[in-house]
Amino acid sequence: MPRPLGSQEHCFWLLGRSTSNHIVYAAEIDGTAPPHAWRAAFDALQRRHPLLRVRIPATPNGYPYFDAGADRPIPVHVTDDAPWHAEGIDAAWLDREIARELIEPIDHDRAPLIRAIVASEGNNGRRSLLIVAGSHTIFDGIGLAGCIRDVLRALAGVALAPLPVPPSLNQLLDVADAPPPTRPVSLDLPPSPDAGTPTVHRLRLSHTLTGALRLHARAAHTTVHGALCAAMLSTGRAHLSAWRRSAIKLVSPIDLRRQFGTEEDCAVYVTVGNALVEPDARHGFWDMARHILRTTNVPGSRASVRAETRDLSGQLRNGLDAAGVVRARRMGQARDLIVSNIGPLRYDTHVGPYEMTALWGPFVRTGDRGDHMLGVATVDGRLHLGLTSATAEAAGWLEAVKVTLESALSPTGAMIEL
Repeated sequence: MPRPLGSQEHCFWLLGRSTSNHIVYAAEIDGTAPPHAWRAAFDALQRRHPLLRVRIPATPNGYPYFDAGADRPIPVHVTDDAPWHAEGIDAAWLDREIARELIEPIDHDRAPLIRAIVASEGNNGRRSLLIVAGSHTIFDGIGLAGCIRDVLRALAGVALAPLPVPPSLNQLLDVADAPPPTRPVSLDLPPSPDAGTPTVHRLRLSHTLTGALRLHARAAHTTVHGALCAAMLSTGRAHLSAWRRSAIKLVSPIDLRRQFGTEEDCAVYVTVGNALVEPDARHGFWDMARHILRTTNVPGSRASVRAETRDLSGQLRNGLDAAGVVRARRMGQARDLIVSNIGPLRYDTHVGPYEMTALWGPFVRTGDRGDHMLGVATVDGRLHLGLTSATAEAAGWLEAVKVTLESALSPTGAMIEL
């Protein structure tokens, strides 16, 4: 066993008992490779990261543990059936494939906890598409995006040095792991009746709009993330009937990798910030963007993250089970919006003959029909927005966000009525 699961990893594992909560990305790539080259690249990725060789079964008492005994390669499905157009991969095909990957669970009893699809352009084309899905128990959004980086490096002939087993957040914070339970912990939980079937929506903003948004956000003493949240909230009120008279709980995952020096590792190094936006709030656009940042409860300090981790460990020590972690997650939540913004990629997207031209995600199912997840990545100076939702009302939402951002950048500004 490489190490015990950290408290956060343990909770993600329990949440995965009720819904497929794994992470999915889709990367558009200039450059192609034969199937054996993709196979070799994923083999190199697996040798580099120890947690890509484990499964996570449970003891008879319901305690999960890493088991590195299995030696199965990462499943990589190569297809040449994807339709392509002059502008790239067929958008409807890609949205369906991402949604299908979100629905298909990852079996934690069977290693490895990651899989991939590769689609290459036919007729001597020069473009590829890579879809990866990885368990949230061993990945956060930045960690799985880093695997795409490593695959491109391996394809280009770069040797990937093996890494040691990454420490858990508990180990980094010197918080004791929850001991195995002395009495059985129930892992039985029926699938969430409210999860719905996920649909995927994507939109790429122009260089001009992305650059202007960055400059205006800085001048307005806020951030691109704050502006995106403000636009999603204001347009969401118009698109989603359930939001119109409800307080909205906005959840923003917060990266901890730079704080702990774990940039290269595949593991979970994230906390969350929460903000509650009341239905009668009325702000100018940039006031709303500042308000969201100001009111977001961000446990970003080492002391606050340690306290949060210690609390999780105590709950697990007291027998927190699969049903309990779902109840704790839902307790006190209004209709949720999760905005997971991994920011500008932290690595060169051009490696040898390969260049990543787009990255869509992270996509994650939340488990509740009323929740919505926006994944954001910036590639080549362009914002890529990917929305996961289980309601038909979300159609056109991202397009409305774009219009709202353009209006906010106009000289007259924009008033938001929430």
